[in-house]
Amino acid sequence: MTFPARTIQSNNYLLALAITPDGARIVAGGGNDALVWDTRTGHKLLDPLEGHSNMILSVAVSPDRRTFASGAGDKNIRIWDSETGHAVMEPLTGHADYVQSVVFSPDGHLLVSGSDDKTIRIWDTRTWQLVGVPIQAGSDVNSVTVSPDVTKIAAGCDDHTIKMYDTTTRTLLFQCVGHTNRVRALAFSTDGRFLVSGSSDCTLCIWDAATGLLLGSPLHGHTNQVQSVAFSLDGRYIASGSDDKAVRIWDARTRQTHGDQLLGQTNVMICAVAFTLDGRFLVSGCYGGSINLWDMHSHLPNFQNSRQPGHNLEIEITYEMV
Repeated sequence: MTFPARTIQSNNYLLALAITPDGARIVAGGGNDALVWDTRTGHKLLDPLEGHSNMILSVAVSPDRRTFASGAGDKNIRIWDSETGHAVMEPLTGHADYVQSVVFSPDGHLLVSGSDDKTIRIWDTRTWQLVGVPIQAGSDVNSVTVSPDVTKIAAGCDDHTIKMYDTTTRTLLFQCVGHTNRVRALAFSTDGRFLVSGSSDCTLCIWDAATGLLLGSPLHGHTNQVQSVAFSLDGRYIASGSDDKAVRIWDARTRQTHGDQLLGQTNVMICAVAFTLDGRFLVSGCYGGSINLWDMHSHLPNFQNSRQPGHNLEIEITYEMV
């Protein structure tokens, strides 16, 4: 068994989580409010950011760390200043149902949103105007992600498929077919060659991002729906979080689970996982409100981007949100 290096305890019900590119801050959706913590100390950096009138379902941090976005059940997207916590502008409106997913493009020029209204919207982050007409996905959109070269948008849908779109023309390139239930989570590898998906069918799939072909068989191990997936920076590992209350690390090449499942949130379902950019930590959040930081050097001794051998945080430290 592997236990977390650090735990941040929130009093809020969490559904969404993101980490800044430098790993210094964690942003989460806690009920109707956005929450920001210092990763190192576990201290709350800003008062809860109020504005949404329904649960925040997704958060995303811009590549330059200056802003972050939140999508919610009130059908709106809000943009926040990361330093002050102030709303940058009036909410982005247009979706007709829950905004399930928001993501910035790697170059920071676009924000993409997916909704239960079966559409995908692309927003220009310089003007915050809608780019073109919404993409009609034909099914509820649970997750969206943008390829590293910004040429493709992938959408995980209720109809069990992943739809890949051309970012510029907004046309459908192909569909990835292989899951037997709704697709809840997506992540591209850093080199853009692969796409990993997590589904309510309890499996992960790895796809060729250029062709949409399933590579090998689905990855089995979770016993309930997979809510979140993430690639490590070097592409060697995949993390997954599930309603079975487990966080698992997979070897992307062998497609086998790597090491023990990560424990520490065993009484609650996992809503989100994310690697820090330097690979030192994996962050996981659960519906019960706790956020765990896992020392990847401790869990994966050969992890390429981990900290240098030496002091490993093998104890659990709990911070109360004040």
